[in-house]
Amino acid sequence: MSVEIVIKHKITRELVNEAREFSRVVHLRKKDVKDKFITGNEESADFTGFLFEFACCDFFSLPKPVLFEGTKVDEFDILLNDLKIDVKESKKCLINKLQFEKKKGKVDAFLFGTNFLGDWSAGVLFVEFFGWISYDDVVSCSELIKFDNGSEAYKVSKRKLKSIEKLKESFL
Repeated sequence: MSVEIVIKHKITRELVNEAREFSRVVHLRKKDVKDKFITGNEESADFTGFLFEFACCDFFSLPKPVLFEGTKVDEFDILLNDLKIDVKESKKCLINKLQFEKKKGKVDAFLFGTNFLGDWSAGVLFVEFFGWISYDDVVSCSELIKFDNGSEAYKVSKRKLKSIEKLKESFL
């Protein structure tokens, strides 16, 4: 099944600010975790990811993430019915291979999208949802790519993603 349309979801400045503060705290607590891509600006990358996670919670009317003590991290990002979902802010629908392997048995699916910030001064801010895929389908619907720094990622085909709208309808 392929996604027919990208879903845009409007977010508020308050949500952006909450995600920024949350990501700052998490970044400081787990800056040495090695299951992420090395971007050169990890704090900014953490913010980008948490903004998308907060937006997903807003879109599905779920509670926002909670901070854990120390370096403990959650096993999944959102729970819809019994579906444990890890959200990925990634224009190219990438999943770090090491992180994918660590998530085995802990998540059922991955949800992809990107932060599409419109006019910040006017308060018109959006995220875009591309779709979702079950954990078990990732390898067969992806290409394994290697980066110059030695890391690897599954690049999931957007054509293989399932509809976010149908996922939301099944939740409500």
